[in-house]
Amino acid sequence: MTTWTPGRWIAWCVALALATGTTACGGSTSPAETADSEAMREAYAAYGVSVSRRAGDTLYIGGLVAFEDDGSVHAPGDGARQITMIYERLRKILALHGATLHDVVRENAFLTDWEEFGNGAPVRLAVYDDAGAPYPAATAVQVISLAEEGLVVEMDFVAHLGD
Repeated sequence: MTTWTPGRWIAWCVALALATGTTACGGSTSPAETADSEAMREAYAAYGVSVSRRAGDTLYIGGLVAFEDDGSVHAPGDGARQITMIYERLRKILALHGATLHDVVRENAFLTDWEEFGNGAPVRLAVYDDAGAPYPAATAVQVISLAEEGLVVEMDFVAHLGD
């Protein structure tokens, strides 16, 4: 049986909203947030965070992790598979804002295991290379733990949506 922690609940709500294009988990809206991220905004509203938020020509995308739709960790302990899922979610979020990987200018990775992050590095390079996109400025930092056991990486991103 799945234990529904706040982190797992948020991730499930976002995954469902992205998959269905609906607002699955209720919540409130804020006029300061962009209308094109409504499904994610509502899924996160109960916790006071947004998965993405636009300010002028800048799009901030909060920490993305690899959760399955049922709230379980995708590929526990497998950095390459988790990074693959994170970039799949990133592409969907960017598309909601009319953006692509070409618009990503910054990324931060928070990881629990340098070796597993290293296993995912070729995935990261292929994502940008296959899209013909330049590599963004990036930082990786090791942390003690993430929201759920089995997660080895969480990433956040910044995209520039102007000229």
